[in-house]
Amino acid sequence: MNDHPIPDEERAQRQRAIDFARISTELSGGSLSRDMEALNVRFVSGELSMSDYMG
Repeated sequence: MNDHPIPDEERAQRQRAIDFARISTELSGGSLSRDMEALNVRFVSGELSMSDYMG
């Protein structure tokens, strides 16, 4: 259960940003690590704030 729910629009905006970063990385020949993907899930769900995610 998420103790820090975020509005649906915020969740969608976060997902779009993550998708863009993933595509950009893949087009450059890279890939996101499993650890980074796990952080992405936590960020999109609202479990992590932007400062937690970036820090």
